[in-house]
Amino acid sequence: MKRLCSSYKSFCSQIEEIRKYITNTLSKNDSLSLLESNATTDKERSFISYLKSLNTSQIQYNAVIISLYGCFENYIDNLLADYISVVFEKTEDYESLPEKMKDKYRLKIGEYLSNPQRYKGWDISFSEIIKNYSDVLSSDFIDHVEKRFLCAHSGNLRTEELINLLTSIGISEVREKIISSAELRDYYINTADLEEDLYKAKVDRAKRDLNQTDLFDPLEQLVSQRNIVAHSWRDGERLSSNYLNENVLPFLKALSLNILKICIIELFRTAKEDEFDFQNRTPIAVYDNHILCINNQNIAINTDDLLLYISSNSHSGKKYLCSKILSIECDNVKISCVEANESIDIGMKLEEKIKQTDKVCFVINM
Repeated sequence: MKRLCSSYKSFCSQIEEIRKYITNTLSKNDSLSLLESNATTDKERSFISYLKSLNTSQIQYNAVIISLYGCFENYIDNLLADYISVVFEKTEDYESLPEKMKDKYRLKIGEYLSNPQRYKGWDISFSEIIKNYSDVLSSDFIDHVEKRFLCAHSGNLRTEELINLLTSIGISEVREKIISSAELRDYYINTADLEEDLYKAKVDRAKRDLNQTDLFDPLEQLVSQRNIVAHSWRDGERLSSNYLNENVLPFLKALSLNILKICIIELFRTAKEDEFDFQNRTPIAVYDNHILCINNQNIAINTDDLLLYISSNSHSGKKYLCSKILSIECDNVKISCVEANESIDIGMKLEEKIKQTDKVCFVINM
């Protein structure tokens, strides 16, 4: 499960680089104005004026939009490739794979055989695909499945396509898990500064019909702009630099973390007891549904790590949960981390709810 996090870390690094670029672009005109006031020749003034115009140039806007969408799509591709690899490693044979995953694989095999020109950029032949599929069904499938078929999507990751992509590899209730996620709630309440009742109205509309919701507007608007700048030179209605910085970037980061957690929880369901870090898994205490008190048992824990735990209910059975660790305290003092060579009682504030009866399983260091 930990390998999936590397794609998220890389994505966050790319997002931060884009954020810095946009921020510096917004602030550079103040410095240029100062230089302009000290310019002594028309050539200098003309050049400074040109540099200031880059702030709103079509080329610069196109580059930011393409880069931003590109790093998000690349993140999804890499995350799902890693997810599928782990699923394969945990599965004994092809028939034991999730039904949706097998359905998609058969569909893509059929598409390839009926129209191989569609995949002409792939370094694999018609006969190799047929042989690989035969090997998949009759022998060690891990080395023969063409994973690119399972990761395939339209290359236009709007919300509905994203949900369909995750569903197609065997993840259930994707729509509900994204719509009701703690990450989107945190984005709207704490970043977009939306009132609780307005946020709940967005969620209710999304649950009724994705076509009637604005819950995913930052992603939808980014994809629309990406399509415009990728296929035309049109200086139409743009997303402002401030909107990109303050809305689109944090929304993509929140959505990406949520998708990472969805994948981790799916793998968590198949984990064996001996894979768990925590041996005595019962919390010492739980306060206000979010404060977990536990001994770290010589396990390194940092703020922003992910905690995995199991909640049992007599009606719904086991529920597997993954929560971001918002803060850590020891002896009423806030700390950023607990080292692996320590065994101390700590309190952790979690993003998700936790109960006294829940079983804490392991930490994924981010």
